[in-house]
Amino acid sequence: MLPTFGAGVTDYVFQSNSSMVRAQLASAIKQALVQWEPRITVTQVSVNPVPDETSQVLVSIEYTINATNEPSNVVYPFYLSEGAS
Repeated sequence: MLPTFGAGVTDYVFQSNSSMVRAQLASAIKQALVQWEPRITVTQVSVNPVPDETSQVLVSIEYTINATNEPSNVVYPFYLSEGAS
């Protein structure tokens, strides 16, 4: 019920896998986490191309859990071309 919730990553499907698009995607994800997830402090968000997979990027999020001050990270594959695997 919150139309502005999230990072809008689906807007990046069918975009080119250029460094500029990857930087914009990383920025959108970081802004969304800062806005919507108060339990963490975002250290870094990076979006990197996958070798030999032109339609895929790996999103890496490094963060610290505020309650425990414990560092952690998550890596999520994201496809820039719909239906690619």
